[in-house]
Amino acid sequence: GSSLTGVWTPDGKGLVFAATQNRNAAAYANVLTHLWKTVLEGGEPELVSGGGFSYGDPRFSADGATLYAVRVVENDGKVYHLPRLVSAKWPPAPGSAQFQLLTPGFDRGVNQYTFAPDGRTVYLTAEE
Repeated sequence: GSSLTGVWTPDGKGLVFAATQNRNAAAYANVLTHLWKTVLEGGEPELVSGGGFSYGDPRFSADGATLYAVRVVENDGKVYHLPRLVSAKWPPAPGSAQFQLLTPGFDRGVNQYTFAPDGRTVYLTAEE
């Protein structure tokens, strides 16, 4: 599954990380993990992702213009969901980022991913 690690923003002035606001409810309800941004100067973290999805494993493209993450649908009443690779332009517009699904026809869950040196190709691992 997705790891819950943080990553430095391209400008080096903040972090994007995955966290939940209601972990205490995990015993009886779906708990969503969203992406948040915090800056080194302090203050409250800002929500980067939202909606009925869980996000994890955030990473930036080499040029800093794209944020990638693994997303899972959580609130549709089903037990299992395929983790999908998504991306959004960085920095996001005010409010949450607009993530685009990159693996819509891929019928395996995305486990881990990395970028080719040219930044134009993404490699991923998935269970067969």
